[in-house]
Order: sequence, then C-alpha cells, then structure tokens
Amino acid sequence: VRGQGNPDFPDREPKKYKLKLGKSVGVGRAPKCELAVALAGISNRHCELRLVEGEDGPRLVVRDLSSNGTGFSLPGAPLALLDKSTDTPVVDGSTIVLPMKVKSKGDQSQVRIVVGMGDKPTTTEPAREKGSKGAEAEDSEKEEEEEKKEE
Repeated sequence: VRGQGNPDFPDREPKKYKLKLGKSVGVGRAPKCELAVALAGISNRHCELRLVEGEDGPRLVVRDLSSNGTGFSLPGAPLALLDKSTDTPVVDGSTIVLPMKVKSKGDQSQVRIVVGMGDKPTTTEPAREKGSKGAEAEDSEKEEEEEKKEE
C-alpha cells in the first residue's frame, strides 16, 4: 500500500501487510487502525481491506464504512464512489481515495492509496499522451539499437 497526498502518510516506502483469510486492515483516523491517517474528513474506521474466499481462491476486497465516502478505481478506470458496506474486489494497482466528500469548500484534503500485491510495490507513473509509446516500447527500441551496434 502506497499513500499519496498527505503529510501523515507520505510518498515514501510502501507499507506492507500480510493478510490471512478473514482478517482485515483497517484504514481510518483512529490510532487503533492498522493504517492510521489523520485527516478531518476521514472516519475513525473509514474503510477496510479484507482477504475473503472467492470462487478461484482468496481475493482482496475493500469495504466503505465511512460517512464521507470512499473512492475506488481499478487500473486505468475512472474514480467512482464505493457502495457503502459492500465488498468490492481489489486488484494490483487499484486506487483508493478517502474521503470522497469534503465538508467545506476550503478543505480539499484527501489521501490516495495505491494497492500493490506481491513483493514488489506498485508505482504510479504520469499518463502518457495519446498515441505516444509506452516505456516498454521505448526500452525495446533501445535494446534493438544496441544489438545493431554490436553487429
């Protein structure tokens, strides 16, 4: 889990959690939460990530428990408000935003959490212009050029 946009949860080394089936990681303002975030619009236990039994084995889900809403997006998809108290499947690279609603116009504080699964953390990269080549294509072209030079 990597946080963005809040000094209490800065852009630094990701926090790692190993979940067992049926166990959860609480996200919220309360110090008892495994992932405590001190923002005024965040509920004491705002949302939770849980490992549940799915059709194909264990899967990670997020559940909104808040009064100000939790935003969620799959990689490459737009941000949407989670249905309250409903398990939503999470995949590698999913983004969780809290709170979705801010009480006053002057307070736009939110935290963005990017979920990475496995040993290597998820990273976020700026979006590329439409029609531009991705980093993998650029790396492949560089490798081809180097191979031609060696011949």
